[in-house]
Amino acid sequence: MIFNLITLSFVLRSGVLAVIKTYLILEYGVEAFDKGIIVRQVLSWLLTGISVLGFLYIGKIINDSPELIEKVRKKMEVRD
Repeated sequence: MIFNLITLSFVLRSGVLAVIKTYLILEYGVEAFDKGIIVRQVLSWLLTGISVLGFLYIGKIINDSPELIEKVRKKMEVRD
């Protein structure tokens, strides 16, 4: 579930940034391009921070639950 949310955040980041850029250019013209660059950069930092927090959370879950590692290891052995 967490991996899906992180992947979704990458997809949403691209979509949201494209929509904001389009809106600013249509609404304010080319003069808004500088403002769009700043907004896109701030949103990019925020979404990157959320992704990093997600990866850290997943790492914490894995470290706190060694039985998950064994469960995955057993599943991988069954596939071989």
